[in-house]
Formats: sequence, structure tokens, C-alpha cells
Amino acid sequence: MKILRTWISVLLTAALLWLLPACGEETGSSLSYQEKECVFTGVCKLEDGDYTVQISLHADKSRELLFLTPETLSGCRYVRDASGAYSFICEDTVLPVAGNPTVETVFGLFELKESDLLTADLDENAGEGLNVLTFAGDVTVYLSSADGLPLRFEHPLLTLTLHADGRRISESE
Repeated sequence: MKILRTWISVLLTAALLWLLPACGEETGSSLSYQEKECVFTGVCKLEDGDYTVQISLHADKSRELLFLTPETLSGCRYVRDASGAYSFICEDTVLPVAGNPTVETVFGLFELKESDLLTADLDENAGEGLNVLTFAGDVTVYLSSADGLPLRFEHPLLTLTLHADGRRISESE
């Protein structure tokens, strides 16, 4: 019986990895949406509170984190250009800044490597089911089994819960 469960687990893991392409053809990443133009809105929980953010991923590897709440940061954003240089933009002021470790962590959640994948499981206790991927660095990603897009990321520094209606893939791809 244990051998049968082991084989079922291996086959399930292989099936999950095969089914991961969510936004079209896969280009080398175990999470294919990472290679596409995507916009995600959600809540980032940190030690000091909750922040509603919009994260934009661009095909050239540039990234943007826009604060929607709290009110004191609303409209401000961190931008990482394709070369890796960071800017903090608030109203009409653009400041070149060093990478913020929390912002780098958020962007890193969308740059996971297949080689760092430790486990892939199906959580059937969540209604329609979630694909649960665990990566090195104690990162867990919960993907919708319906569309393969992320719903939640758990990292030792933060939890990022994405709004199901705030996940968009560019039609221009």
C-alpha cells in the first residue's frame, strides 16, 4: 500500500508540473505566468501591517509595486527597470534608490526557479483544489487549479494574498 501511495504521489507531482503552464507556452520556468505580462492585486501582510498593492510584471523583467493602501503610501511605487535599477516614485518625484529588501522579496516571489522546487501537492480541502508548491528558501505558492495563477505566497518575511479578480494576463502576448 505504501508503494502505491508513493507512486501516486510521484505521478501527481509530475502531473502538476506538466499542468502548470497557465498563460500560454512555457519558456523554461515552472511557473509560466512569470514570463508573461501580468498584473496582480492583493494584500501583503508584514510585521508592521497590511498593504494593498498592485504588482506588475513586464516581459523585459522590469517590475512595479504600486501601493493602494495605506493612504500615506497610496499612489507611490517602487519600480525595478530591466537592468535591475530601482526607483521610488511618489507624485511627481522620482528617486533612484537601493533595492528595498521587502520589495526585492515580493518581486522574487514572481521569479522562482524550477530547480528550487522541493514539493508539489494538491490541497483538496480548499473547495476546487489548490496546487501547493514549496520552494527552497521556505517559500510556498498556492496556485488555482482552475487557471494556474497564484492566489497566495507565503515567505518567512511576508504573506501575499492575491485577489482572485485582480489577476490579469496581458492579451498582447
